[in-house]
Amino acid sequence: MKKVIVGLLCGCLVLSLAAGVNAKKLRFAFMPGIADPFYFTMEKGAKAKAEELGVELIVGEFPKAWGPEYQVPIMKALVARGDIDLLFTAPTSTEALIPVLKEHYLCPGSFNCRPRSL
Repeated sequence: MKKVIVGLLCGCLVLSLAAGVNAKKLRFAFMPGIADPFYFTMEKGAKAKAEELGVELIVGEFPKAWGPEYQVPIMKALVARGDIDLLFTAPTSTEALIPVLKEHYLCPGSFNCRPRSL
């Protein structure tokens, strides 16, 4: 749960920093951990903040169950788009998600990835 909270705080920080960017409308993606009231509340808050900041928010499919076997295919579809500036998620397994991120992003560690095009 602490990882989820830290991830959300990092996402909120990045969303707040995006307020000063005017040249290009940023596109962020949120990938929830599972379809349940907690993540529906997170989605609602992320949409409200994105609208306030003028950031486009794409919400990934809600996994039907908790586990990387459900989340990895959804993440692969999101990152394969190639147009996501920021992806924030509630990872069901950091070990299973890192290889997916490394295919499309430069990741010096488990976190702090950036698109390979930068």
